[in-house]
Amino acid sequence: MRHRLLAAAVMLALGSSTALTQTVVTPADRTELGLTVYPGFAQVRDVRRANLSEGGGAIVWSGVPSSIDPGTIVLTADGRPVTVRLQTFAPAAYAEGAVLARHVGGAVTLVSPSGERIDATLVSLDGPVFRVGDHLIVGWKGHVEVPLGPGFPEGAAGGPAIRFAVDGVNGETTLAASYLAGGLSWAADYVAVMEADASSMRLDGRITVDNGTDSAFPDATLQVVAGEVRRDGGGPIPLPSARMAEMAVASAPDVGRAPLGDYHIYTLDTPVSVAAYETVQVPLFGSRDIDVDREYVLNGQQFWFQGRYPEPQPLEHPEIRLTFENAGLAGDDEPLPAGTLHTYVRDDANRLQFTGDAPIPNTPAGEQIIAVIGSAFDLVAERTQTDYRQLDERTHESAWRIEIRNRGREDRTVTVIEPLAGDWTILEESHTHERVDAQTVQWEIPVPARGEAILTYRVRATTS
Repeated sequence: MRHRLLAAAVMLALGSSTALTQTVVTPADRTELGLTVYPGFAQVRDVRRANLSEGGGAIVWSGVPSSIDPGTIVLTADGRPVTVRLQTFAPAAYAEGAVLARHVGGAVTLVSPSGERIDATLVSLDGPVFRVGDHLIVGWKGHVEVPLGPGFPEGAAGGPAIRFAVDGVNGETTLAASYLAGGLSWAADYVAVMEADASSMRLDGRITVDNGTDSAFPDATLQVVAGEVRRDGGGPIPLPSARMAEMAVASAPDVGRAPLGDYHIYTLDTPVSVAAYETVQVPLFGSRDIDVDREYVLNGQQFWFQGRYPEPQPLEHPEIRLTFENAGLAGDDEPLPAGTLHTYVRDDANRLQFTGDAPIPNTPAGEQIIAVIGSAFDLVAERTQTDYRQLDERTHESAWRIEIRNRGREDRTVTVIEPLAGDWTILEESHTHERVDAQTVQWEIPVPARGEAILTYRVRATTS
């Protein structure tokens, strides 16, 4: 709090000590608004008309998000760069720091938790510190009342603002401010309805924009950028609270995609209004029927093969994997932006029931997507080390028994995947293995309904 109060005091001092003609430019002067949202932040492009006095002066640009990063602001006039001699960012006039900064050296009233009122003088923001008679009070636990006075702005003018001291800009001018702000983010949401046999699903995609800021963006040209864009330094960039307020579903504008360097940018063809603390969704693509493979996968741990484990491992449930291809889901040769897959199936009464979420990475066209949506309830695996020998300092040999029980009503196949370090050899096995890569071996184990299957194997591994 100390640094925030001091910063507010410095900014107010700068604003009051510079004798410049001041022009206040508000959102009512806006002629164009653009909002490009990235995962975790956004770029705002705000264009406004202003009538500036001759010889330069001060421009107060009100109506900006409190999460703005002041270090990223770019100001232009009629499309040309502007010479800015001094730039300050003032938080909301009614924020605690700004209110107290206006009253340093002035009279205030301290109100104790019990309601007792004490006349005092605000001596310093560093604390803050108050003087009552011949005593100083530090660490006041109650609240502080200050006179409102004529200096406080009313309504929207009391919100956060940027102040520019400029040269060479006058008369009727089109000003454009571009800056980054936190508190906004976007992701793709994919909703899948699985067929009963899990061989196909109906998938649709949506762009979900979260505005966790205190600012509204009316009739904005909305764009979103897909890809991992590096964002370093700058001011505070708070993440939005997930689904902070009601969700607004925009009326199905078309979404166009274009390359943006090594990223992809999606542009809505009609303006969209995004209210403060609101979530907006627009379609990315309509429903598609696609093929999907459902797998049950049991994953091992590499350290198991380099030591003795006399006790059986805790019971495991194989994970449920859905594998499908981005075969033109969002259009020919179109990528799928990162987001979340939400899966549903129909119950015996044909009602949709939720069955799990999975993250989806940025996926170019033609690439496969593997989504793990949960663990199989009726499949249980019990893993036991039946033998272990350390042959030398770097060579270990172990034998394993994995019993897989299927308590469900349908036959299943479980893929057992074991990660192995170093040079390894399967010495014995009850089922034929597949060498996936230099450090991975797997088995496909059919397990009948209401039955069980047992995989046994012995492996020798030499580590470097």
